Amino acid sequence: MTPSIIADIRDILEQKGLDDHYINQKMHGFEGVKTNFEALALARFLDSEGRSMLAQKTGFTKHELNGFFEVATRFFPRL
Repeated sequence: MTPSIIADIRDILEQKGLDDHYINQKMHGFEGVKTNFEALALARFLDSEGRSMLAQKTGFTKHELNGFFEVATRFFPRL
């Protein structure tokens, strides 16, 4: 089963009007991801607007997401 955050991230990229090539390239990085935790850690590439949109979709605050991304970067630098 695909983690729900992956669909949220695709929706955000599409809502931002990004081109299909860019979206497909970013979504390729989510192949093999099995948990929302992993998917969320990989979403740290999102810009400020994208993070705000993800916060709305997930129920987190943008501040909470930024804190998560900071921690994820330290523990999972290759993600």
